[in-house]
Amino acid sequence: MCPKINSAPKAVHASYMALQKVERDFRTMKTGLLEIRPLFVRKESRTRGHVFCCPLALKLQRELERRLAALGRLPKPDEHQRKILDALKVSLPAK
Repeated sequence: MCPKINSAPKAVHASYMALQKVERDFRTMKTGLLEIRPLFVRKESRTRGHVFCCPLALKLQRELERRLAALGRLPKPDEHQRKILDALKVSLPAK
């Protein structure tokens, strides 16, 4: 028999929102911007290094998103930055 859990609706909602953010971050690391997999390295230390860097890069990405959201807009790249983005085959979001 499971004990009943008395949780305030706001606490339950906050918990689900936190879970949603964690799932989004794992999805981003695995298949989105960071592509933590597939990983073909031969040494354990390199695998560990890659897995360490991905959450760090995710943290940086989220901080950039937070700061840009505070501005209410995305800055537009200048010509030199556009050439770099084009060479890297990176497209910016339309927002």
